[in-house]
Amino acid sequence: FEIKSVEAGAPLVFTVQVTIYPQVVIGDYAKIKVKQKKVEVTDKDVDEAIEVFLQRQAKYEAQDKKAAKEDVVVLNVKTTMAGEELKAFTRENYQHFIGENFFAPGFDEQVLGMQKGDNREFEITMPKDYPLEKYREQVFSIQAEALEVQSKILPALDDKLAQSLGLKDLEHLKERFKQEILLHKQEQNQKDWEKEVLDKALKITKVEVPELLIQDEVDKMQREFEWRLEKQGYNFDLYLQSQKKTKEDIIKDWQEPAETTAKTGLMLDQIASQEKIEVSKKELDQEIAIW
Repeated sequence: FEIKSVEAGAPLVFTVQVTIYPQVVIGDYAKIKVKQKKVEVTDKDVDEAIEVFLQRQAKYEAQDKKAAKEDVVVLNVKTTMAGEELKAFTRENYQHFIGENFFAPGFDEQVLGMQKGDNREFEITMPKDYPLEKYREQVFSIQAEALEVQSKILPALDDKLAQSLGLKDLEHLKERFKQEILLHKQEQNQKDWEKEVLDKALKITKVEVPELLIQDEVDKMQREFEWRLEKQGYNFDLYLQSQKKTKEDIIKDWQEPAETTAKTGLMLDQIASQEKIEVSKKELDQEIAIW
């Protein structure tokens, strides 16, 4: 929008730049043929699903032992840097999972082998690529006291477990898993089939995608990505630091998929118009209700 002329008693003169809906030319999409794959569930699929389930149902229980990998060690931790206490790295009753290396790089190796009542003092030098710049290459002095060591205990895979879930026995539990896996595979198979059909249709579609539509898709991708990061207790700036990328790098990576999404929408709109497909108010209300 640009004003060209403003004069008393004369018409206001201005120019407006708008994006025109592009012409979409699609080939003979009726000839597209894609065969759906056969879906099967193997014993291995069931065993792997049950193992994941058992891991999720596992409980950590106190053990009289030295902390090993995949154990949880409960600690009181005091951390200082250049003689000043670091509140962000000082914890009481801190449950540390050995193997995630979450607290600070190198912390796992220092607390490995500790058992209840042990006290250790050690130093850790933070890496030069640590996400928070003020801690890069700084030396942390740490005092750690082990309060408890916990190990993961998996539930027994038997009839009792099945009955606790409202099923008759272990065989019925396995059958339940088999049916759930089958349903998941069928849904994924349908999505894969639809994507292959769309990919073939896109290859016979000619359209110049307006830059405005591509930018809209990029903006949408960024909002969704930032929302997912926030759900994980993260933020976009910290993600960029950890990946050693700029916002411009990420947006550049999104350009191609954004253009494909925009092109797909234009193609489907054109097909809907040619086939005279309409959405009823009831269908629209049902879709809105999902969100």
